[in-house]
Amino acid sequence: MKALINKILKPFNVEMHGKGYLQSLAKGEFKKNAFDVQAGLLDPSKVKVIIDGGANRGDTIVKYLELFPSATIHAFEPFPHCLETLSTRFGSEPRVKINAKALSDNIDQATFYTNKIEDTNSLYEPQKTGLSSDASCENEGTIVVETVTLDAYCAENGIGEIGVLKLDLQGGEYLALQGAKELLKSRKVSLVYAESYLIRQYKNQPLFYKTATYLDEMGYQLQDIYSPIYGKNCLAWCDTIFLPKM
Repeated sequence: MKALINKILKPFNVEMHGKGYLQSLAKGEFKKNAFDVQAGLLDPSKVKVIIDGGANRGDTIVKYLELFPSATIHAFEPFPHCLETLSTRFGSEPRVKINAKALSDNIDQATFYTNKIEDTNSLYEPQKTGLSSDASCENEGTIVVETVTLDAYCAENGIGEIGVLKLDLQGGEYLALQGAKELLKSRKVSLVYAESYLIRQYKNQPLFYKTATYLDEMGYQLQDIYSPIYGKNCLAWCDTIFLPKM
C-alpha cells in the first residue's frame, strides 16, 4: 500500500515513509548531509571527474553539478525508462556523460531485475526480509543489460583520476568496486560514496562488511555513515563515505 501511495505522490515530490525512517529521524541522524560533507572533504575546484553509478532519474547529478562546478559527471544507468529521463534532463548539458550500462566486475551482459519501484532495480534478485522495503523491491521482470568495469571505462576515456565515486546500485556496489581495482589500488579515487546494506534485501548480495574489508585492503577507510535506515531495531542500510588512508 505504501508503494502505491508513493507512486501517486511522486509527481508532487512527496513521499510517505515507514517505521524505519521514523526510527532514524528520532535518532537525529539526518543532521549530517552527505553531499555537503563531500564538498567539505574535497576541494570542489579540483574535482574534475565524478562517477555516478546508478544515476536513476538524475537527482544526484543535479546536486553534484551545483557542488562541484568544475567536474564532468559520468552517469551509469541501464534501465530504459530512467535513461529517457536522464536524456531529457541532461541531454544538452555538456558536463554530463550518460552511459546506458551497469557498473560491474566484468565487461559482459547480465540479467537486470526490474522491480515495482524502479529505484530498487538491481543486478541481484530481490528477496523478502520482513521489512517494509519488501513491497518496493517486489520483482516484476528482467531485462538484459550491458555491464562495464570502471577500470576499463576510465582507460578507454582517458580518465586518470576520479574525485567522487558514487555508487547506489542496490547491492551491486561491491561488484562495481571490484571493477575499479586498479584505480583504487593506485589511490586514483579521492572519495567513495556508496550505499551499504547490513541485511540481504537481494539474494547473495555482498554486505557492508565485505565491501569495507575490500576497501581496507585497497587502502581506504570508513569516514562515517549517513542516512541510516533501521528495521526490526537494527541498522538495515545506510550511506557511507570512504577516504584514502592517511
